[in-house]
Amino acid sequence: MADDEAKVLSDAKQLPLSERVAHKNWKVRSDVYDDIKHSCQKVFSDADTVLNQYGSLFVKGVADTNAAALDKCLEALQVYLQKANESHAARIAAPVSAILATKVFKQRPGTVQRAKDVYLIFCELEQADTVVEAVIKVFTDKVPKVVVAAVDVVTSALSLFGVTVVSPQPLLKALPKLFEAKQEPVRDGAKNLVAELCCWTGPKLVQDTLLDKMPDSMRKDVEKLLEDIPTVRKRPERFTRKEEAQQAVSGAPAGPAVATAGASITAVAPEAEEGMDAYEYAEPAGILSELGKEFWEMLAAKKWSERRDALAKLRTLASAPKLASGDYGDVNRELKKIISKDSHIGVVSEAVACTGVLARGLRKEYSSSARVFVPVLLDKFKDKNTICVNNVSEALSFMHMYCLTMADIQDDLVSALEHKNPKVKVETLKLIEGFVGSASKPNAAKVHSSVLSAAAKSASEAAPDIREAALAVLVAFGLKAGSVSVLNKVTDKLDDSRKKKLEDMVQKATTGGPPSRGPASAVASPRRSPASSPGSSRPSSARGTADAGPKALGIRNTNAPVGKPPAAATKASVAKRGAAGPGGKVKGNTSAASITSGPADDDDAGLAAGTLSKAEAEEKMLGLFGEGILHGLQSSNWKERLTSMEALQQQVQDRKENLEGTNSILIQGMSYVPGWSEKNFQVLGKVFELIALLATESSKLSKKDAFTAITGLVDKMSDIKLKGPAGEALTAMSEALGPQFIFTQLHKRAAAQKNPKVLSESINWMATAVEEFGLGTLDVKALIDNMKVDLASSNATIRNAAISLLTVAHKQLGPGLADMLRSDVKPALMTALEDAFKRNPQEQVMPSRKVRKAGQAGKPAGSYNGPIADEDDEPAAPFDPDALLPRIDISSQITSKLVANMGSANWKERNAALDEVEEIIKAAGGRIQPSVGDLMSALKGRMADTNRNLTAKTLLLLGELAKAMGSAFDSVGRPLLSVSVANLSDTKSQVRTAILSMLDAWVTVVPVEKVLPSVADAIAAPKASSEGKLTGLKWLATVLDHGRASKGLAAVLRSATLGMNDKASDVREAGTTLMTLMLEGYGPEAVSSAANVWDPSSRKTALEAVQKAGHSLPSASMSAATAMARSTTGKDPKPLAGATNKNSSRPSTAKARPAATIRPGASSAGLAASEGVCLQISNKKDERARKTRHNLKGGKFEGVRDDEAEGLEAELAPVVSDSLKKLLFSADFRRHIEAADLLLMQLPDVADAAVSCLDLLLRWAVLRLCDANTQCLLKVLDLCKALFDVCQEMGYQLSEYETMVFVPCLIEKAGHNQDRIRQLHRELLKQVRGLYNTPRLVDLLVQGLASKNNRTRVEAAEAIGEIVQDEGVHVVDKARHKPLPALAQIVSDRDKTTRAAALGTLELVYMSEGQAIWSMLGRLSDQQQSLLEERFKYTDKQATRNGVEVGAARADRLEAAHVEEAEPSLPTVEARADVNGASLRSSQGSFPVHPTPGRVQSMQFPASVLVEQAPAMNGFAASQASAQITPPIQAQTPMQPQRPAALSSAPTPMPASTPLPHVGGPLTPFPAPAEPRSDDDVAEQWSRGMAMLHDEDLAQSVEGMKVLCFELMEASGGRASASTLADLSASANELVVELTRRVHQVFDTAEQELAVSGQPSSSRGCKYALNTLMQTFQLKTMAANVAAGPLRECAAVLLMKLLDDKVPALLEGTQLLKALNVLMLKILDNCNRTYSFVALIVLLRCPPEQLQQQGQDILTKFSDLVVKCLIKLTKALQNTLDELDLEMLLMSIHDYFMGLGVDEIRRRGADDDKPLRMVKTILHELCKLKGLVIKEHMCDIPQNCDPAPIIRIYVDLNLQTLHKAGVISGTVPMPAGTPQEAALPPATSGVQVADRDASSSQGHMHSSGSPGSGQLPQAVQEDKAARTASAVDNPPLSPAGSLTSPGSQASTSAAAVAVSCLLRRCCF
Repeated sequence: MADDEAKVLSDAKQLPLSERVAHKNWKVRSDVYDDIKHSCQKVFSDADTVLNQYGSLFVKGVADTNAAALDKCLEALQVYLQKANESHAARIAAPVSAILATKVFKQRPGTVQRAKDVYLIFCELEQADTVVEAVIKVFTDKVPKVVVAAVDVVTSALSLFGVTVVSPQPLLKALPKLFEAKQEPVRDGAKNLVAELCCWTGPKLVQDTLLDKMPDSMRKDVEKLLEDIPTVRKRPERFTRKEEAQQAVSGAPAGPAVATAGASITAVAPEAEEGMDAYEYAEPAGILSELGKEFWEMLAAKKWSERRDALAKLRTLASAPKLASGDYGDVNRELKKIISKDSHIGVVSEAVACTGVLARGLRKEYSSSARVFVPVLLDKFKDKNTICVNNVSEALSFMHMYCLTMADIQDDLVSALEHKNPKVKVETLKLIEGFVGSASKPNAAKVHSSVLSAAAKSASEAAPDIREAALAVLVAFGLKAGSVSVLNKVTDKLDDSRKKKLEDMVQKATTGGPPSRGPASAVASPRRSPASSPGSSRPSSARGTADAGPKALGIRNTNAPVGKPPAAATKASVAKRGAAGPGGKVKGNTSAASITSGPADDDDAGLAAGTLSKAEAEEKMLGLFGEGILHGLQSSNWKERLTSMEALQQQVQDRKENLEGTNSILIQGMSYVPGWSEKNFQVLGKVFELIALLATESSKLSKKDAFTAITGLVDKMSDIKLKGPAGEALTAMSEALGPQFIFTQLHKRAAAQKNPKVLSESINWMATAVEEFGLGTLDVKALIDNMKVDLASSNATIRNAAISLLTVAHKQLGPGLADMLRSDVKPALMTALEDAFKRNPQEQVMPSRKVRKAGQAGKPAGSYNGPIADEDDEPAAPFDPDALLPRIDISSQITSKLVANMGSANWKERNAALDEVEEIIKAAGGRIQPSVGDLMSALKGRMADTNRNLTAKTLLLLGELAKAMGSAFDSVGRPLLSVSVANLSDTKSQVRTAILSMLDAWVTVVPVEKVLPSVADAIAAPKASSEGKLTGLKWLATVLDHGRASKGLAAVLRSATLGMNDKASDVREAGTTLMTLMLEGYGPEAVSSAANVWDPSSRKTALEAVQKAGHSLPSASMSAATAMARSTTGKDPKPLAGATNKNSSRPSTAKARPAATIRPGASSAGLAASEGVCLQISNKKDERARKTRHNLKGGKFEGVRDDEAEGLEAELAPVVSDSLKKLLFSADFRRHIEAADLLLMQLPDVADAAVSCLDLLLRWAVLRLCDANTQCLLKVLDLCKALFDVCQEMGYQLSEYETMVFVPCLIEKAGHNQDRIRQLHRELLKQVRGLYNTPRLVDLLVQGLASKNNRTRVEAAEAIGEIVQDEGVHVVDKARHKPLPALAQIVSDRDKTTRAAALGTLELVYMSEGQAIWSMLGRLSDQQQSLLEERFKYTDKQATRNGVEVGAARADRLEAAHVEEAEPSLPTVEARADVNGASLRSSQGSFPVHPTPGRVQSMQFPASVLVEQAPAMNGFAASQASAQITPPIQAQTPMQPQRPAALSSAPTPMPASTPLPHVGGPLTPFPAPAEPRSDDDVAEQWSRGMAMLHDEDLAQSVEGMKVLCFELMEASGGRASASTLADLSASANELVVELTRRVHQVFDTAEQELAVSGQPSSSRGCKYALNTLMQTFQLKTMAANVAAGPLRECAAVLLMKLLDDKVPALLEGTQLLKALNVLMLKILDNCNRTYSFVALIVLLRCPPEQLQQQGQDILTKFSDLVVKCLIKLTKALQNTLDELDLEMLLMSIHDYFMGLGVDEIRRRGADDDKPLRMVKTILHELCKLKGLVIKEHMCDIPQNCDPAPIIRIYVDLNLQTLHKAGVISGTVPMPAGTPQEAALPPATSGVQVADRDASSSQGHMHSSGSPGSGQLPQAVQEDKAARTASAVDNPPLSPAGSLTSPGSQASTSAAAVAVSCLLRRCCF
């Protein structure tokens, strides 16, 4: 065979190429493509004739049907095209492109990728148009992946080559076809293509031509993509052959141009920046045909609104990018008529706008019409309407831009300048200014004689606005001409002042400052400029001026950032700037150079000049090192090259004393031999090592040498084997030349590489270098600018590397770095940066490396390891970060206009001016130079502003200025200090708050002693108010608390003395606190000596105050110790630790508190570690309660008072740490989150303090609840939950004061618009129920029913409903404000959810009280009564259907009132009080009460009832409906200890979780011991209880159940040891067996007594038996140890009792049925899942004998109940599969099938038997979840036997069906046991029928109705045919395949729905 094939291949080689390509053997075809590929690789010229021969072969080759041959063909085609020229490509481009698009795109992904590469090479060969044409044709292909590939090709070509190669016009026409595609990948590709077009053409083109054609959803996605597109236009990354040739000739690099900061951005042409004109690509829109008769009638209508609507229609139609030619005469005549004569300004304004859009759409065709309109429009400038004036300006701008030149309309312009109306003159001058800016220089020169002269004449006008505008026009003409000489002729008549003003304006425009008015800008006029108007494509006039301006005037680049010099503006280098001096201050200008565009003498041309040629370098190396080394380096054997490199390195080391002059020869020589393209990493590594050696040992390494080395190093940074040596070489060169030059060259070249890893690894090395050398040797500003560009990279690796470098820089620069980045970095990326900065806080960095001085050598790289320097080295000193971060000069932006606006009579202009200053500071990165012009004097005037809000804003602005200027603000801001602080007594709190913020900022940059005297003067001012004094004293206290006032004690003492003698008590208290702090911190001696500078009377007053305050100190030793510390150390002691509350004892002075400051972004853990305990115990809660009692009446939340935050801060100050206080009351929500985190973290340690300050913490929580920040809200709610948990653990009950502080706000805010926040509010309200009187809580909820927020009313109604459900109606009825009438009033509310919530709650009350509810509802309207009656009728039907008695709870209460002997009843979930509302107490002394079972609440409804009521509920109730299927028997939570009585005077009720039932007769409650019991005591009690349980006396057995139940509840509450739990679990089987027997016994006994007496007898024994079983199965360790046998017997008994129709007739029979129901649920939830399955399957096969005697009906019902239990287990099968013993479960299923036999299975299958279907469903689910692995669990089931076991047949069929459906994978065997297949009936889908059963069995398990009556399939054959028909597309999800038809399958969707319903609709 192999020989034949070889012969065929050999013979084929003799055939011509055309025959080989068409050969029928694919290997022959593949072989010929290989031959062509190898032949093409040997071609060295595109003139080679073989290229002509091969071209035509590829047309047939790309259509090859064999995948392997096609791949070979595409590879050969790529090589061919790389060698071919344009003519070769042109001949085959069209047919090859068409075949690739239509056929190859359907192939494998690898083949498709090769086809894409071929397309891109075609684009290189100038065939882009052909490629795009062919690819666009398949945009409508039916195969989605073809369309996706086609779109991807076009997107890639456009991204790589740009619009100069790939024309966007065909793409714009073809894209709308993709917008309606059904496949999401196609739509996504279309979005990406649109975004790519925007990157090249600008967003306007896409918005004008494509957005309107997109669906709304796609338009939103595309708009989001457009937001992220950078404003800088993209550059091509790949070039055509012609472009590469042109670049080679011009010397420009052929790589991609990187848009880095500086030169690359400014090199972009203006038209590229603005984007492409949509006019060039748009289809002409014909609008005349759409202006029908109706339009002309409306245009002539009398009603102005109709005329306006007609013009609006015209404007909309004419807004198309391009209008079709036509006769627009009639339209123009009507427009001119309306503009000239219409009386309504709105109509005129719309007509003016129409002329503008017509001019833009018709352009040159509209020239004649535009000339007619110009004089008319200029006259309209006289109109007072701003909108009209704006439209006129915009229309004229469009006409000038597209239709006319200034020369065409110069007469009209001159006439307008002579208009009588001054407004026309001003607006015309502004318009001319814009015209000049956007006009070309020749066009502007044409109007010098006319327009320029008229403008000069206007400069002498009396009106200042006209003069200003005219001077601006003159400046524009001068700038455009490039010389002011053109103005000399027209300015002769101007006076000297105006000439001086003109000179200043010209100078300002040419030296970098902003012009007095930017051309056609909106600064001078409130109207919008034409350039910024919607739909305008006109470039900015300012940009046009800058671009067209001549170099003679030195016009600044207006595209550069404000205040930043041009990138190449200076020649400063690292050497000329000097190294870092002492303190790290960099000498010289640190912001001049740029890493990307270095200094002028370091440009690439200069560095590359004088480079040796290859021949010269080899000749010089030959002379220096000999022929052997040179020949070895040139060898083709890498080992020889390596040996030569080692020898060369050795020679260099030997002659290192004489290396002068050899550096350049070596480095340039190695760039040729072995060369930078060396492939062997070892050789290249030696090259890099030698470069490092030269840099280290040579003292004369030049920048040219480093430039050459970096050129070869850079692309190896991505090589894992070479980046280490390359990095060492870079480090050595950095030590020799300074890292600045290395950074500049490295980053520039790395950014130009295509491989992003090169740049990322380069940045990583730079990060290491920054850490080693420090930032003192670098240009920080340039480094930051480059990192901003890298952060904007689309490559995540580059972004991460930039973040790492900035993180290292942050360690040295601190928080100021983030401020410089924030304005230029996207918010999401800024968040990541801030997180990284938090993990790397600022610290003192000592550089480990330094730059050697010139001429120094011989020191190994990296040998410096400490601050000690050699005698020739500069010392490595730490540097000042503030000196490194650049500051921006904003003086040019503080214009006279800005200063004038700050003093304007219009407050809006003053406000706008303040906003502008704030924006200027932000734009400068929060760091400015102190030169701010007249700004400070202007701000001083705002201190007395009549609008006090502006005064507050000015004060805040002063604080920002202080932070931005730094220490220089001391001299600049000093004149404003006293004036600012004088506002301390302002009546508005926001002004006083602003002063404090300003002072805090001021003292961070200025010594505090310079600020304190001004504050003291403000406090001592005669007109100072009490609020002002109090505010000032508190601020001084904070200054003292941080230990910063040692040099300003005199001012602080003066203020404290005045405060202590003030008549206001609050001020006196603040003064005393301040004096106390001074005495504690500095001692009486220092404080007293501070008064020596005063006059005697003042000094006497101060000393008396000192003496008075000194008595409040704990002991005299404190002062003595403080004074001794001062005299010994000579330093001011720091403030002491502890609370500042004067009434509490202070800690010892030996424990000094460090003056900690809060660092922005500091973590809670860090604060906790540095601050210690954050909360102190407060004993003033009762006092606070008395003060605020009058403010908390009513219970309705009225909002937060204005002074609440200020008052709360003062009250919290003594009990919280300084850091926590600052976090709590910060203006930043993130600090609030940190405060909550800190409290949560320390809460276990400060629980007592938290409870003592609970009211204060809750008041702070209320402040945050009223904030709008979601993150903060979530954290605060978590804190509240944790506080309430602490209260519950301590047994603490909320007082009335604490509740009223918090709960009304909690209720009001419960109606939040987010579900998760509403859920947290619900959980908090549930916690409050456990800590506060429930009826009183209901009173507060009633207030919530009156809220204006619908969601709040819903939450309040549903919370009341939950209380009704859990605690009964009697608890709600005790409320003072009755909730039921309030609920009844809102059942007729407009809001649907509010009505539903009210009706749902009242329905619960109706279920409990029955018809008695009507007496509780008060007066109702007819509508309300009707709604309630309809709802109650529906409830009656549901209750009847489910066997529930309406009003049962009320009947139970009435009956209980007459029961003489109180018997034990079923336990309640939460029994807070008995029926009469009294707390349940023990009658036996003060011992804790034993938590024996309590009475069942009558509101516990069956699960089915609750589920059916869910639709009537909303929000809280609906979400809780399923969760509130509360079992009537449930373990009680452990009893909590009583809280300390001292914490609150409120009465403490018994904890809600420990109810006490009344047990009558001879039974006595088993008391719980007061002390914890030992394991032996528990074992003894357990043994006693077990013995009593086995007693034949039923009463004694019940007593034993009580003992056992108590022990089980103790264990459930976590009060049992592990050994005790093990002992209890060991007796689980015995206990369950005995209790099962007792259940039989007690129920039978009760039923017999009922039959004898005819009256319901006591069900006491039944309840205790079920209760004990409930506790047993609720304890998971017990339930898990119950074996399958006892479990089966127990389940059988419980299910039989559920079916027993005598049980409901027993006393409390309904409650017993509920208990049986819930007990069954506990068994299924907690028992061993395998045992549960096995027990239930056995019960399906072998029902109890008692039932078999009662007939088939009862057996069917029993089987239905078992099936429902199995449904519940199967529903959770996917999550519990790992817990199952599959061998045992499969064996039980096998036994089930074997027990039935084939005949019985066939019979049951024909009868649609539910148990059989259920077992098959379980088996199918197991097969689906385990797949083929399931067979590994069937080892115990016979395998090779005849006939095969039935279970194996079903398993094989299930696996085969699932495999065909694609659910499982692998090789599935054919079904086994064919003889049995004929014997078995078609297997009807168990899932489908089970779904019908589930849907028909909505009733309760004990319901006596039929379990379901769904219709069976018509016939087995019809069912089989239907399933077979849908089997191909819909594989089954259940074992539903027919055993006689293995290929048939059931519908996937139907089966899925069926399984979902089956598993969801469980009756439990």
